[in-house]
Amino acid sequence: MPFAGIVRPGVQGGGVDAVYESALPVVTFLLGAVIGLLSVAHAVRAAFKRNRELTVAFLVSLIFGALRAPVEQASVELSAMGMNWTWYWIQSFILFAIVGVGVVASLEWVSTRDVHIESTTDHQAE
Repeated sequence: MPFAGIVRPGVQGGGVDAVYESALPVVTFLLGAVIGLLSVAHAVRAAFKRNRELTVAFLVSLIFGALRAPVEQASVELSAMGMNWTWYWIQSFILFAIVGVGVVASLEWVSTRDVHIESTTDHQAE
């Protein structure tokens, strides 16, 4: 099997040309992802410094607002399988939501605990 068939299925021959054709979109995507991640990270860090509680409330509201999409997707998938929402699927969603809330709450607790430990250590050093 030629290498180009592995990179782009359906491309016959071409070898290096197929790799170069694929490289530009991939590099562009990765560069955009890195720049976006760094800029969003700086914006969130600045927002945390200004008002931590408001920033957490905003981020949690984004998460709750985004919950509609997986529920709609699950509804589409269930109907495609000829099934409807049953108590089993509802319990599964609730369980995963509780686990997600637990993970976020744990991360928040650990992050505020670390800040508290650092500030306590700073006061003791003085």
